[in-house]
Amino acid sequence: MKSAIRLKSISDNLGSPFINGIPEYEIHHMLFPYEIAERSWSFFKAIFENMICGDVDYIIEVKPYCLN
Repeated sequence: MKSAIRLKSISDNLGSPFINGIPEYEIHHMLFPYEIAERSWSFFKAIFENMICGDVDYIIEVKPYCLN
């Protein structure tokens, strides 16, 4: 019998700080990833706009997920 594998979503990592840190976004562990993305988009949009319009260069590092 095969066990179900849950692939980790990027919104798991990005959404987790909202659960206790910013409760007004109403993000919790029972939401689907697209719901977390929709609810947190305004926050990340503001961060990205400031990064793009600012005078500071940024490096964004993305680590691949290990499926083993």
